[in-house]
Amino acid sequence: MANLLSRRPPPDPFPALTNDQRDRLQSRLAAVAALGAEARQSLTRRAQSELEAELDELESAPLLVTALELLDRLDGLRAGLDGSVSPVPRSDALVEGGLVLYRPGRSLETGEADVASRGYFDGLDRPPLAGWLEAVGRSHSTAPDGFELGLICWVAASDLARARAGCEACASSALTLLEESLEPLGRQLSGLLRSHG
Repeated sequence: MANLLSRRPPPDPFPALTNDQRDRLQSRLAAVAALGAEARQSLTRRAQSELEAELDELESAPLLVTALELLDRLDGLRAGLDGSVSPVPRSDALVEGGLVLYRPGRSLETGEADVASRGYFDGLDRPPLAGWLEAVGRSHSTAPDGFELGLICWVAASDLARARAGCEACASSALTLLEESLEPLGRQLSGLLRSHG
C-alpha cells in the first residue's frame, strides 16, 4: 500500500511583523480606509493599468523586493488622489473590515475565488490593489527558492462576506483570511480591525 501523505515538513509560519512593517501597514491602512469605495475602485483600476508589467512579474516570480517596489508605487498612486480622500484617521484607531493574506504565484487561474466573491478577487486570486498594505515572507521548502511571499490586504467591512466566500472557494490556497489564522501574523493583527462580516 502506498503512503499518500507528504513527507515534506510544513512551512514555517508567517512571522509577526517587525515594528517598521507594522508602522507601514498602519499608515497605509489609515490612508486606504480614508478613501471612499469609488476612490478605491478607481485606484485599483488605475494601478492595474499602470502596474501591469510589475504585477505580471510578481505573479511569475513572487519576490519580496518586487512586492515592496509595488507597494511603494501604490503609495504614490494613493497620494495622487487629490480630493478623494477624507480626513485620515489616526493610525492607531480601529478600522472596520478584515485582512486577507494573498500569496502571489499560487493562482491556478481557474476563477473560483473570482466567481465566489462576485468579482471582489480577480481571475488570478488577487485582492483589489487599493487595499494592498504590506509584504511578508517565510521559509517554505516547496517554494522554488525556499521562500514564500505574502501580501497583507485590507478588506472593507462592506466586502467581507464576498471576500470570505472567495477565500473559501480558492482551490490554490492563495488567499487566507487573517482573522482565521492562528499563525503569529494572524494573532498579531487580530486586534487591529473591527470585523463586521
